Amino acid sequence: MLDAPTGNTDTTRAAVPNPTPDPTGSATTTTTTTTNVDVDVAVVQPLAVAQVPWHIVLNPRPPGSAPAPAEALRAHPVLLGRPVFWHEPRTPHALPAMARQAALAAQADGGVVVAVGGDGSINTVARACWPLGVPLGVVALGTFNYFSRQQGLPDDPMDALAHIAAALDTGQRRRVAVGTVNGQLFLVNASLGLYPRLLSEREEATRRWGRSRLVALAAGLWSLLRSHPGQRLRLVDRSAVDTASGTAARTVSTLFVGNNALQLAQVGLPEAEAVGAGAALGVVALLPLGPLAMARLVWRAARGRLVDEPALHSFACRALEVHAGAWRLSQRLRVAFDGERAWMTLPLRFAVAERPLWLVAPTAPAVPVVAAAP
Repeated sequence: MLDAPTGNTDTTRAAVPNPTPDPTGSATTTTTTTTNVDVDVAVVQPLAVAQVPWHIVLNPRPPGSAPAPAEALRAHPVLLGRPVFWHEPRTPHALPAMARQAALAAQADGGVVVAVGGDGSINTVARACWPLGVPLGVVALGTFNYFSRQQGLPDDPMDALAHIAAALDTGQRRRVAVGTVNGQLFLVNASLGLYPRLLSEREEATRRWGRSRLVALAAGLWSLLRSHPGQRLRLVDRSAVDTASGTAARTVSTLFVGNNALQLAQVGLPEAEAVGAGAALGVVALLPLGPLAMARLVWRAARGRLVDEPALHSFACRALEVHAGAWRLSQRLRVAFDGERAWMTLPLRFAVAERPLWLVAPTAPAVPVVAAAP
């Protein structure tokens, strides 16, 4: 028997399943049975639909955001007659423990976990589900929603919930390739250098001016157009046949490792195709630039022409190691992954994970990979 984490003050509300009305006027009792989830195939035998528990993790919305449509989601018709458990942390800091609790519960009762939130919240819930092989549904409520857009999931939260139910009812799950950095899962990207700083300043702007794409883009532009020091790093492509030929020492302002073909294709990087096939990560190393050169880079990115930028080196690989390229006082670097940030110790090891994430969605993504402009 798996025990859920204890000691937190957040709430998990177990749902008495909404009874389905009976034509005779009497209430129908719904019971829950434990079903083992087979994670070795992409399309599984449909489970008894009304008996599969849903563990919905609803993260508190950050300041400046529109409130989550919690009550509308709870009243959604697709949840009628199903056992639903709402896992609601009181603060964002409590989300990892609550996500772990939901994943353990779903593993024990044969259920699914549904993450409601932006890319950062979805990453946190996915990290809890991924090592356990627990299937994950996604209701995206973020600013950019790169993960859900790449997977072709509905933008509207109510439609997304219905989409999950339809896939679950037909026994469909999709294999999703994920990246890792020092064992830490990421769905969209991981980076160090300028990008983590940009995220911090973007969050500060959204707290002051509200959460929207316009505010996020303006804050990001302001961060980019200021000077940034570089750091000497040694990059080792561990997926190369000849490791020596796959090694380069570079002074970079940003190292960006992408696992989202849509994000890479939007700025015109040819690595999008390999990433979209789940075969590789897209690596982007950016040299230190002054304000005018950075403005040129931003313009090219907006036009989907980053491939033309001479200060940028990009390539695709399945495994990458990042070492200090020169003496450093500290071996620790701040790494951003899917909008979240953490301190990690060199060397950093990026890889396409052997284990997939199982997404409750139709087995073929709806969004094709768009090749970079020639």
